[in-house]
Amino acid sequence: DLHIKTAFVSSSGFSLEAGLTEVDFHEAQFKRAMIDAAGLLVALIDSSKFGRVDLTPFASVERVGRLFTDNKLTGEWIEKLDHAGIEYTLCGEA
Repeated sequence: DLHIKTAFVSSSGFSLEAGLTEVDFHEAQFKRAMIDAAGLLVALIDSSKFGRVDLTPFASVERVGRLFTDNKLTGEWIEKLDHAGIEYTLCGEA
């Protein structure tokens, strides 16, 4: 039994179709259990992971409450996130 208010998770891949994905099956299972027990999912995904789909999906984009990424995210992906209605923050170096 897990009691998690907010789950902060990273992923090795992210796409609008597959959601958050992971290369390691066991890690994906653990993350899925955390997310299922959480009230809010905050995704921490660097821009190099966007458009990448790895072995095991563990969360759909609909489940993401907030997404944080670096400021190297392409304009194309910013438009996709806006169109999908995903709340996100671009983080700079400062």
